[in-house]
Amino acid sequence: VLARAAFSKKAETVTLLENHAILDTLPALFDHFSALTTEDIRAMVLAFVKKSGLSIRHAGGVYFIPPELSPTLAALCDVLRAVGTNTVWTLPIADLGDASVTLGALAKETLDEEVATIEAELTAFNASDVRTRDSTLERRLKKFDELRGRANLMAGALSFRADALYEKLSSLEAEVKRRLVGDPPSGALHADVASQPDAFDADVGF
Repeated sequence: VLARAAFSKKAETVTLLENHAILDTLPALFDHFSALTTEDIRAMVLAFVKKSGLSIRHAGGVYFIPPELSPTLAALCDVLRAVGTNTVWTLPIADLGDASVTLGALAKETLDEEVATIEAELTAFNASDVRTRDSTLERRLKKFDELRGRANLMAGALSFRADALYEKLSSLEAEVKRRLVGDPPSGALHADVASQPDAFDADVGF
């Protein structure tokens, strides 16, 4: 045995039991690859705000979080401050008519754009000669659930009606479910399944 090293899952440490030049760089490499990076922090924040928040600026960086999620936001901020020298600001928004109207309009615009993007994807699927994979369609169904949840949060927090948005989501959701069970669209011709090419996944390709 040239060298031996042990890793403690509980303590998350590496210990050199029998040293050798081949392991000289192991501790440094372990520290490097186990350290939290700015990309890790960014991913944590974006995972939360994209699902539950509203970007105030198109470039990002400032987000509105509904009051119902204040405890979750506070917990996230505590984690961010604990894992490094990160600074997070949480500022209350005054419950003023103009502010609510502006944020409500922005929320509707953002949600409408996301729904329009999915609608364009489905239109592209319909126009393609390649059958779409079920996994791709199932991810779209999950996206509908996420959008509906965000719409409920925003509409409740900012007091705007989202009936048209819900109607569009339901329509698109029904279309995706129809494609999953294999019913042909109105006026479509039945094709020989054996002659169709491999299914296409919009997220990962063929």
